[in-house]
Amino acid sequence: MIDAGKVSVKRTVTDGFIYCCVVAKFEGQESLVKISGGHTLIVEKQLNGNNNFINDESSATSTGSICEGVDINIASIYEFAT
Repeated sequence: MIDAGKVSVKRTVTDGFIYCCVVAKFEGQESLVKISGGHTLIVEKQLNGNNNFINDESSATSTGSICEGVDINIASIYEFAT
């Protein structure tokens, strides 16, 4: 999907170590998932604009310290994933 140009990536300003918001659209439906503070910390899920799940981010424990000193960027993630 990336090579076909069906994926776009944008940066946002955030205080969190890890923040990712993914929106998937197909046949008039739209799904959204937000991850914040760690790669397994889902904080929000939506389907067609309706919240299915909201997690209190203040109670979650960030996992950012495990990657201290590691150079993480979109290019290296893409290379690892493909």
